[in-house]
Amino acid sequence: MTFRYFPNYSLFLICCVFTLLALVLELIYLPPGETLFRQFLLWEFLSVFSATAIIVIAYRAVIQKKRVFERSLFSFLSAFMGVYFVMSIFATIKSILPVIHPCGIDETLIRIEKFLHLGFFPTHFVQKITTHPQLFYFLDWAYIVWFIAISAYASAVIVTDPHSRLRERFLFCFACVWLVAGNIVAILFSSVGPIFLSDFYDGSRVSEDMTALIASVEVYEERAASMTLFALDFKEYIMEFIASASIVDLNAASAMPSLHVGIIALMVFHSYHVNRALFIFMLIYLGVILAGSVLLGWHYAIDGYVAIVISFAVWKISGLLPAPEKPRKDVVQNA
Repeated sequence: MTFRYFPNYSLFLICCVFTLLALVLELIYLPPGETLFRQFLLWEFLSVFSATAIIVIAYRAVIQKKRVFERSLFSFLSAFMGVYFVMSIFATIKSILPVIHPCGIDETLIRIEKFLHLGFFPTHFVQKITTHPQLFYFLDWAYIVWFIAISAYASAVIVTDPHSRLRERFLFCFACVWLVAGNIVAILFSSVGPIFLSDFYDGSRVSEDMTALIASVEVYEERAASMTLFALDFKEYIMEFIASASIVDLNAASAMPSLHVGIIALMVFHSYHVNRALFIFMLIYLGVILAGSVLLGWHYAIDGYVAIVISFAVWKISGLLPAPEKPRKDVVQNA
């Protein structure tokens, strides 16, 4: 008997892994009354999904003259719920990262950062561009709309042919990058990133290189305070989450690796097989997000490099996935 691969099968597999991981972590690290299975940005994600789905379906119907068959509706909705579940569980698992593995490798990452960049830190460029506020505004907006961008992209992929091998690969990779890079690697290499160094490391634990990095971030924060950038406001939100009495608070300071970069890198790999113009746009957006992650203080550059490598590895592995099989046409026997 040959096993038949139904649409979204690989996404559901990652959902099962996420569920098992969450149950184990909840049993080990959470007190009674706390749970990792929480609603996270449901209406925001649903709004983006609905708007994107309408646009894509209308484009296929009016421009491409293609129909979206009713039998695809279940595949679309189940994929949406699977992607939403993955993003929600990722967020709650990330929030207990300080409990599982408190930060401690920032010093090591800083040394690697300095070695890879021939003795200087990319964040030092902040001091050179503070006279160009338009650049900060641009990076800030590009970084903040990231959630909308990835939700719209994933939604557009979801409402394509459910039996497409490319669609199956993307959904698998999308979920897998959140799991591997966002949770597993983040737990193993727990770090807070440049913008949180002064909040988590006291003077007795600060090296000369870390002091220099903190000084660069302070230059940015001083400039950002007068510009009211979203990135700096979001830092305050995360500090409030960290200070809250609840262990599960939907967010935590985590630098290695950069999910902002990793998810966009995945979209670059996917768009290469879709459309040349889309690929070029995503490649440019990847560069913008990588630059923003460093210049806005959220990540070391190495966080982005590692994220790209992880996404590429996951994308290559996904090439082994079989395509979902189309259902056989019913054989109607005439009486």
